[in-house]
Amino acid sequence: MLGPAVLNQCGKTMIESATYPPEINSIETLLPAIGHWYALHARGPGVGTVACELQDAHSATAAWSTGRFPCSFCRGILEGACTRYGVRPLIEHGTSGCRDDGAKTCIYHVSW
Repeated sequence: MLGPAVLNQCGKTMIESATYPPEINSIETLLPAIGHWYALHARGPGVGTVACELQDAHSATAAWSTGRFPCSFCRGILEGACTRYGVRPLIEHGTSGCRDDGAKTCIYHVSW
């Protein structure tokens, strides 16, 4: 069984190495579109969905629903989306539950 740090790094590597069109050129353009790009790069059934909205110039909220990947993998994807554009994020898990514990959705507050 892989630990949280390895799963986080796998998610980070997946999003950092993905190919995007020219209009996805910053954290502000990638995060709102991350659900679409995640669905294109994740493989197989049951990968879940991501909805991410910018809250202001330096923060966003992402809702990661169902899916087979653990929370640490998904946090890695969000972290990789930020570090891809030279941003070191603070990612805080919401208090409404975690998919690792049976909740349908994990909420992440991302700030940079």
